[in-house]
Amino acid sequence: MISGHLIRSIATAFAVCSTAALPGSLLVSSSTHRSEAARNPATDVTELVARSVCAASARNEAALADCTSAIREILDREFAKLHEAAGPAAKSVATFRTCLRLIALLASDKVRGRSDANNLVRRRINDWLDPDIDNCHRQIQDAIDTFDRELAASTLTLATELAGIGATAATSPTLGHQPGLGRLSLNEALVFLGFESVTLPPAIAIDVYDLIHNRLMRWLINNTTNTAKWIFARPIAAATAEAACVVIDGPMPIGDVIGLAGALWTARDVYRLRPRFKQKLVTAIREGLSQSRIEIKKDALNALQDRVVSHAAIQARIHDETVRSFLKRTH
Repeated sequence: MISGHLIRSIATAFAVCSTAALPGSLLVSSSTHRSEAARNPATDVTELVARSVCAASARNEAALADCTSAIREILDREFAKLHEAAGPAAKSVATFRTCLRLIALLASDKVRGRSDANNLVRRRINDWLDPDIDNCHRQIQDAIDTFDRELAASTLTLATELAGIGATAATSPTLGHQPGLGRLSLNEALVFLGFESVTLPPAIAIDVYDLIHNRLMRWLINNTTNTAKWIFARPIAAATAEAACVVIDGPMPIGDVIGLAGALWTARDVYRLRPRFKQKLVTAIREGLSQSRIEIKKDALNALQDRVVSHAAIQARIHDETVRSFLKRTH
């Protein structure tokens, strides 16, 4: 859903388009002053400025729609692959040896206040999920980079058009080709065009890596370890009691904890629980994927909307500076 400040910015842009958004004597009613407008050069400038502002707003919205659609398609495609990879990932965690080690680490972590079990889970599922996570990360970052370039180009186009209008007050809203302008940063290009007081503040970066890698993995790891704690509650409790006694006497090698877990919970019992653990783990991983996908999409789209708002604000300042400059010359 589009945020309130974005809606206000868009509404302002459309108001500019419909009224020409020029203050004072430049606001001309088409119904009562049509004949005067035809003779007034200021009205021609008003219409040119309004047309340029409308075009910039349309470009912004088109870029937002394209990027939003691209990100949704990427998430649908890549998370479908991740959903399929949940089975092999769960199988790698649910081997007999890994189950014993996971039971031991969960017991040790509870006593020592550590997170070694989480690290084990991360290593096991990374092999199966990381390739698709990397693809998703890279594609979303590419889509956002393209979006940023399109917004910058839209703002630069508007600035070029309004600089031409402000400089010549002619009917052609352009300065023509400016050699090397596209190689400058947006702020440098604005200064070149005469908008010294207009700058685009640094955009808040969308940390796609954190969204895709860290947040997704946190969901998956938490779901995996919580499932293990539930399925293997009895052996973990027994191993925790034994580990607590050993830790009192000093540090305990992890191999000793594994030995305790294996002794307290027989191989036969672990084998009996493993199929259930694997089945529940597949469900837990897929639930984690679904939830993280929702949150990732929400955060990414909100960040895109914030970028549009920032460019809409600078475009409004370019418009205002053009108007002030023109009014100074005509009064």
